[in-house]
Amino acid sequence: MVALIDLHALVGIPVPAAWRNTADPQEFVWIREFRSAETVEEQEREFFSTPERIALGDVRGTYVESLQVRVLEPMEVQ
Repeated sequence: MVALIDLHALVGIPVPAAWRNTADPQEFVWIREFRSAETVEEQEREFFSTPERIALGDVRGTYVESLQVRVLEPMEVQ
């Protein structure tokens, strides 16, 4: 898991938070930060084309049962 987070950071996609569901330890939630909504596809392409990520093989097909992506924006907390 840490290796994937480190690989994200290498291409400018920090993962500032990650959680594991205590009711289902196989469920993970990651918060990833992109430069902007417009650069998500470009940054993901860059990530998936790194030699390190290619060497990991089909991680999604092997370990990921489902993938849900949500676009979030920060809000001011008072």
